[in-house]
Amino acid sequence: QQNAPKAYESIGKFALLIRKIMHHSEMEFIELEEELSMLNVYLEMELLRLKKQFSYEINSNGITDIEIPPMLIQPYIENAIKHGLMHKKGEKVLTVEMYLDDDIFVCEITDNGIGRKKTQEMKERQNKLFKSFSGQSLNKRLDILKKQFGGDFGVEIIDLYNQNTEPIGTKVILRSPFRRKF
Repeated sequence: QQNAPKAYESIGKFALLIRKIMHHSEMEFIELEEELSMLNVYLEMELLRLKKQFSYEINSNGITDIEIPPMLIQPYIENAIKHGLMHKKGEKVLTVEMYLDDDIFVCEITDNGIGRKKTQEMKERQNKLFKSFSGQSLNKRLDILKKQFGGDFGVEIIDLYNQNTEPIGTKVILRSPFRRKF
């Protein structure tokens, strides 16, 4: 679009995101603040791409002194945008809510997208039926964490409907181990 400053800003954010991903990929746990920083950079890039029709909110509920496994949350946010919000007309909203439930870190990712049923129908029309690699990989990773830390870790995906049973989005509830920083 012949906008050099915006292009430089986008490239800078992308480079920062890649550096963070590479740094985090070698770690078993990272500080929640660092994960939030990476998620914000990723979502700012999506905001540049989707323009003003997209808004997001991340609420960590004041949680500060914990570490979580890296790169568990971002793929679910990416799926919400790619499969739910990208194809929605009008305002696209993503909310991320984090809290602690006893000894488990919980992250709820909610979008007001088109829903999984319509996404599946679109894939069938486009003849793009495939099993998600990232979904399989994340499930295996959560199984390993479950065995390693002995908790009720995993992911639950809930289809959201209005009173007329029309899809109004999707909610993902991610349950993960965490550890205190001290």
